[in-house]
Amino acid sequence: MPLGPVSPTRSGESVAPHRQGVAPNISATEASALVGKWRARTSAEAARSQAFAEQHQDSAAAWARAAAAHRLSGDLDSAKLCAAKAFSLSVAAARAGNLPRAVAALSTQILIQLDGIETILTALEDLPVESAPALHAEIAAQRGDFSRALSILESPQGDDENSSFHGYVLLQLGKPERALRQFRRAVAINDQDSIALINAAEACRQLGALKKAVGYARRAVRLTPGRRDFGIKLIELLIDADQWEEVRNVIRALRASGVQDSADLLTKEASIASQDGKHDRALALMRRALQCDDEERSDVFVAEIRANIAHLELLLGRRTRIAAIAEYKRLLADHPTSRPILHLLTAQLERSRDAEVLAPFVGSGTAPFSVRVQHAFLGCDFEEALRLSDLWLKAEPSNWNAVLTHMGFLGHVRDDWGAAATLAKKALRRAPSNPFIANQSAFCLALARESQLARRALSMTDEWDYRLEATSGLVAIAAGDVSGGLRLYRHASEMVASAPDAAEALPLMVQYQALGLRVLGLLGASEVPQDLRAGLLPEVELPASWAQIPAFVMLQQAALRNGWPWPLSVE
Repeated sequence: MPLGPVSPTRSGESVAPHRQGVAPNISATEASALVGKWRARTSAEAARSQAFAEQHQDSAAAWARAAAAHRLSGDLDSAKLCAAKAFSLSVAAARAGNLPRAVAALSTQILIQLDGIETILTALEDLPVESAPALHAEIAAQRGDFSRALSILESPQGDDENSSFHGYVLLQLGKPERALRQFRRAVAINDQDSIALINAAEACRQLGALKKAVGYARRAVRLTPGRRDFGIKLIELLIDADQWEEVRNVIRALRASGVQDSADLLTKEASIASQDGKHDRALALMRRALQCDDEERSDVFVAEIRANIAHLELLLGRRTRIAAIAEYKRLLADHPTSRPILHLLTAQLERSRDAEVLAPFVGSGTAPFSVRVQHAFLGCDFEEALRLSDLWLKAEPSNWNAVLTHMGFLGHVRDDWGAAATLAKKALRRAPSNPFIANQSAFCLALARESQLARRALSMTDEWDYRLEATSGLVAIAAGDVSGGLRLYRHASEMVASAPDAAEALPLMVQYQALGLRVLGLLGASEVPQDLRAGLLPEVELPASWAQIPAFVMLQQAALRNGWPWPLSVE
């Protein structure tokens, strides 16, 4: 549930959002008292702001402040009237060549939110674009017409001074490279421009430069340590970078600065809990996020929270896989462009027939590369999966999922374990302690006969399961310790017996052992040594539905391509 770019004219929150979720462990009476105090405080501030504006009738800033205060207190009629006054004064200032940009932006934003667009259009009737291009561009952006905003900005009469706003418009139009140039220009002029920095982070993320994105976001957060939306953006980038300890530090800093419950912050705390294996706590946090009444919480964000709740219930055994898939499909029917929900659905699709579930999203052109690759994989079009994974990696070179995916297809589809090992080294530099990265990387390194690096990769993770145990067996064999490697394989087969996916995992392990030994040249000779034959995992029948399981089909195609028997065996 990532955040998009931040409008350069949007005022940030240094404390909690306007309407917060009620903190746990307080009574309903206490909660009601807190709400009453908050309402009294915001109403008093609105009255003070209104009085000040009436004393300074010609101050657009005073009327804009009053509008914001009335909106916060819930008096939307007064907010609309004050915003109209502020906007009218801003237009008058623009005619004199002295546009108060921030005031105009705030009053425009409030009027658009409160259905006051007619007020804006009426005020602009006798103010042509060339007289106040910045104001017209700002209004176009506030209305969501970023193409018009850009055409105004880049016209001969356009505003060439506000690089941050120019970059924001470009970013909204899907032009991150051009946007980044504008943000860098803005920061060069003012290195305290935190909004330009946070938007530069978003531009870098879209360009696949995750390390630079994290750097920009850190700078923005240091400048405005209590701003919740900036902290959330940094957290999202750190999660993408697998830097979980810093995620924890940023959340602690946000809480220490006074930020309370909000849906976006609670979902990030749930991500940490899930990462730590505390799925019960993660579920409780997600349910609290669902109850938060944040003003900025969109319908699609609520749907994504519901999808994550279904995912956690699945992990905890409180919802079946079929029920989880049904929930994802139901949510996607209303929000077909939600990538988080689509990713959760994709992760549960395992059979070739499931490719048709993803077909509408792939056909619409809105699916990300990860989903397009999985669609090709489920359809057993492995060459297409390889091609798409290559494009994905080029588009997002810092995305470790893209690195691992392309690495796997290079080995399985092209038999190029050397190229796969090169990518494995890159993946290990990104997040060496991640057990999935360690396992995949060690497997490819072993088959490329780089057993020392493979062993080091496995030593970097503290988590362990039957997959890592089997890979450690392959690594030992690649290093020349055949008997020791075969013992590890046998132990892995004992570990898998208690796994919920044992019916498919054990025969797949047997096939992968045979694949590894053939790639390493230990099987396929005229005669297999008796000690090797005796130490191999016993052959087991493939699942009856193996032809519907892409992992088996991919191994079958590798066998046929190399002239090996199928199922893979010692003969």
